[in-house]
Amino acid sequence: MTDKVSTMAKDANTGEPNAGVRRMSLNRGDVFKAFDERISNS
Repeated sequence: MTDKVSTMAKDANTGEPNAGVRRMSLNRGDVFKAFDERISNS
């Protein structure tokens, strides 16, 4: 979680907030994917 926050802060500092948002949405998708796999495996 701290990694995501720090990368978002870095993107904002370099004037690229959109990169942080894009990365966060990708990470969120990965979390949902792992969650779906865990449900189907149980």
